[in-house]
Amino acid sequence: MMFQFPNQNRKSAQRVQLAQRPLHQAYGALSFLFVVALSAVVVVGVIQAAPAVTQYGVGWFDNSGKSGTAYQQIGNDSPVQGPTGPDQIGFERQLFALINKARIDKGLAPLRLNETLTRAARTHSKDMVAAQKLDVTDSLGRTPVQRADDSGYPQAAVVIETVAAGFGKADQVLSALTGNANTLDTLLNAEVNEIGVGYAYGKDDRNFRHYWTVDLGRRSGLAYTIVVNTGAESTTSQQVTLHIGGKGWARQMQLANSPDFSGVNWENYSEIKTWNLTEGTGPKKIYVKLRGAGDQETLAIGEIALVPAAKGAKPGPHANYSYQAPRPANVRVLAGDVTTSGGTTSGGTVTLTNAPSASSLAPSYYQTSEYMLGKVAVGIVMPQCDGSIDRCSETWNSSTMDQVYNQVQAAMNWWNTRMGGRVTFVYDQRRQAATGYEPINHPQSDEGLWIGDTLSRMGFSGTSYFEQAYAYTNWLRQTKQTDWAFVIFVANSVNNASGTFSNGYFAYSYIPGPFMVTTYDDDGYGITNMGSVIAHETGHIFGALDQYSGAGVACSTASGYLQIQNQNSQLSCQSNQDSIMRGGVSPYVNNLVDGFALGQLGYRVSNANGIPDPVNTKPAIVLGSVPSSVSGSVTVNGTAFDQPYTPPTGDSITINNITSVQYRVDGGAWLNASPADGSATFDKVSQNFTFTSALTSGSHTIEIRATNRVNNTSDSVSFSVSSTSSGTTTTSATATPVPPTATPVPPTATRVPPTATPVPPSPTPTRVPPT
Repeated sequence: MMFQFPNQNRKSAQRVQLAQRPLHQAYGALSFLFVVALSAVVVVGVIQAAPAVTQYGVGWFDNSGKSGTAYQQIGNDSPVQGPTGPDQIGFERQLFALINKARIDKGLAPLRLNETLTRAARTHSKDMVAAQKLDVTDSLGRTPVQRADDSGYPQAAVVIETVAAGFGKADQVLSALTGNANTLDTLLNAEVNEIGVGYAYGKDDRNFRHYWTVDLGRRSGLAYTIVVNTGAESTTSQQVTLHIGGKGWARQMQLANSPDFSGVNWENYSEIKTWNLTEGTGPKKIYVKLRGAGDQETLAIGEIALVPAAKGAKPGPHANYSYQAPRPANVRVLAGDVTTSGGTTSGGTVTLTNAPSASSLAPSYYQTSEYMLGKVAVGIVMPQCDGSIDRCSETWNSSTMDQVYNQVQAAMNWWNTRMGGRVTFVYDQRRQAATGYEPINHPQSDEGLWIGDTLSRMGFSGTSYFEQAYAYTNWLRQTKQTDWAFVIFVANSVNNASGTFSNGYFAYSYIPGPFMVTTYDDDGYGITNMGSVIAHETGHIFGALDQYSGAGVACSTASGYLQIQNQNSQLSCQSNQDSIMRGGVSPYVNNLVDGFALGQLGYRVSNANGIPDPVNTKPAIVLGSVPSSVSGSVTVNGTAFDQPYTPPTGDSITINNITSVQYRVDGGAWLNASPADGSATFDKVSQNFTFTSALTSGSHTIEIRATNRVNNTSDSVSFSVSSTSSGTTTTSATATPVPPTATPVPPTATRVPPTATPVPPSPTPTRVPPT
């Protein structure tokens, strides 16, 4: 069979023709394999039913910047007419393993999987799907080097790439890539030490349908890598094999399971070394310090997850993580602060001032869980794979979803009791929310793929999956009429061997919000103890820090709206109490949370009235222009607003709505003013009011006061006015303030998020095993 090289796809006729013979040889090898496997195909009888592609090909971009593509038109007997549908994570993992094996077989070091290069590779494969074209240059005209730089792999020493299309299996891709001289040179390049593999499926593409990108690179400087078990994500054995970079430069090395290298001696450099991981399941890190010429030193870190051979094993001390939420530096969107210009008075002296608007006082778009007081909406999202991107392995049913909801509700009830009833929760369940991905089969670092896809299908858009999450949490606040909101994403793991994501993670959260992620099994905790995991992670959502020793959170580290120090950390701090933020099941079962964690959540009481500081606020009143003389009646306009509790750092915010505004004339009965915006009740943290009062002839004193949702009342504002004639006396029932347990209504102002994409967070370890 002769090759066809369409002119529009040629980079260089000379370079493309170099690929003709090797690719033809690869096709011949594949044809032979196809004949061998034909009997199995006949038995299964699926090839005839599989949608056919019309061609396949490979492409390359080498370190000199040269590039090219080679194609082959195929017939019905083509070996690439496999019965495979899409399986992004499975295909990528298979090809990565095959490439490393091929390199080891040739005496080269295996490559370390890099998240940034993976992201770049996936993006390019999707771009090829959209264009229905095999190319190393994307639709924006960017080369692999430019795309890697834009993805966050800047100023690399080396970035090279191979692409392939039309192949429905990883082993077919490898055969084609190793059968072409140009792509083979790329795969076996000795200068690279990191790799990213991306696969995308074009359902409606009749040419190739399957698109593959392999990006390889090496960072500038002394950028060496540690590859554990030839790049495996997980292992069931504590003993692993390390491939240590630095060959030809490093003379000595130190190895440790912790970054302090305490008591570790230098030893002669060795490229391959057997190593023992720490006990307990979960993500593991191996720290290697290399010393080379001129006694220069550099640090390299290897990673792998130690997973149980079967479900139910006790998780290790670093099996769970928390992250700092990637919010914008300025979480408040500037709004007009003036609603009414006028004066505050105490006893008749008016001082001109400005009344702040509701949008400048209430929590902003990005402030979705600043303290655990008030009313909270909890979105419970249980994604269901539909097979459009990954091969599905899990299926939710009513029983498993009910178990999740019951455990979440139990955890929220636990917090309601711990907070003295001053926090309540409502729920929004998204059962079997559709996604093309199978979340549990991915590493934690892939969360953006399935979370973004799930939220998109739920109708929430954004420039990143964090922006989508903020869109959902703000929708929850508005529709559920709550002060705060956060989301719990639960990955089904019923059929998963370990109950964890592929790299050992099983539960983690962002501080302060907008979401947490957990698996159904929560590793060794199991579904029956999910409540303890959810309770711990909810603490993070509202600002509480980890306290177990392995997390390494210092006693003086402050967090939360009140910026309370972490003085119950197991690092010889002021307090040493068992607590939910130390992790495990025991604190949950025994209802234990320490005072420092409560303070980080906002529950600190400094006043005898027993109201926690962040909501122990006092309203104030600003009047509009008031006349000195009227005839028979006076109309008064003004603004009542709550005055936030001022934290040590950050924005001052309040969730205390104004619940009533009252006035009285000459010390008489208190009467109700009305909201000026036509609302039936006062229900905002800053709200205009109005009233008209009939007056008898003579001089009068009018007093005005406001009450907020915790029943705190403002200082009275008063002014004097003279009436030249008598009007009809107006009376009204005395207003009754709304008690502290009243359900608040959130501010109506909606923030427009900035267009900047948040920077991905850095992890901080957080959990101890159940007891």
